[in-house]
Amino acid sequence: MPTPPESLDTLRPALGSTSTTEVLHASWEAFDLALRVADAVTWLDGVDELRALAAARACAGGRALLPLPRDGRPLPLPRQPAASTRACADVLRDVHRSLTALARARPAPDPDGDALLEAAALAEDAATAFDGLAVV
Repeated sequence: MPTPPESLDTLRPALGSTSTTEVLHASWEAFDLALRVADAVTWLDGVDELRALAAARACAGGRALLPLPRDGRPLPLPRQPAASTRACADVLRDVHRSLTALARARPAPDPDGDALLEAAALAEDAATAFDGLAVV
């Protein structure tokens, strides 16, 4: 059994796994951690709070479409969440690619595949919002 991800950096290899379960769990963890980063930076001085809220909303929506991970312990919030927004955008783009690939591998029509595509779109929306979280 693969080791569960322990940080934002360890999510990327899991997102590239050949195991559907591992990809789904890593995607859920990525959405969850990015949601908490967005929440942590929303009201910081110089942060575009509307973009942070948009990122949080997209992450919450994507996370809700995926099964819960096997490990009940959330990934730790980075020590400096504001410095992690770029990394969150990058990981969410990996989530988008991974979920899109999983959905396309399913037979059509498939409600689960549709949910994966919806979650993938939300990952891209969240990544775009994180891209705009530069200090204003």
